[in-house]
Amino acid sequence: MWVFFVVLGLFLFVGLLALIGQRLPETYRARRRLTLPASVEEVWELLTDHRREPEWRPELAEVEVYGEQQGKPLWRERHKRGERRTLVTEESEAPHKLVRSLAGVERRSFTATWTYRLEALDESDSPRTQVTVEEEMNITHPVYRLLSRYVFGNGAFSQQYLTALAQHYDREPSAIEVLE
Repeated sequence: MWVFFVVLGLFLFVGLLALIGQRLPETYRARRRLTLPASVEEVWELLTDHRREPEWRPELAEVEVYGEQQGKPLWRERHKRGERRTLVTEESEAPHKLVRSLAGVERRSFTATWTYRLEALDESDSPRTQVTVEEEMNITHPVYRLLSRYVFGNGAFSQQYLTALAQHYDREPSAIEVLE
């Protein structure tokens, strides 16, 4: 009899999570900004050389570059915790703007797009670049929406990405500005 109540309790709990998640907006945007002590060209080269990403992104185990999909760069990241993510560069305006998104059907519960903007800051003789990342996610499943908002935090990917970028340039992650 107690098994019945445990199972019933689990169903009610998941139902409550879904109900709360249903009330959250499907789409969210998060923007973060970081200033780096490097030229726009140097930062651009780092962001677009996918094979070298595991050297400066500690969460990555490896990156497989697949070439192109409809003329757009395509690659797969394998994270150290086992997660795999296939990405495509949707738009590229060297060396100032990149738009990337999840590729394929591996993420049916959500879609994600990241827009990277690089701006050279006018500094005397030491180049500096301001990197702004806008993360936009559309999460259709209500439980995933709830987890994204209250467990992982909206903007978690862009925060993790910029933290790794900051550390690569010997900057403190606290230098990342949360804009939205």
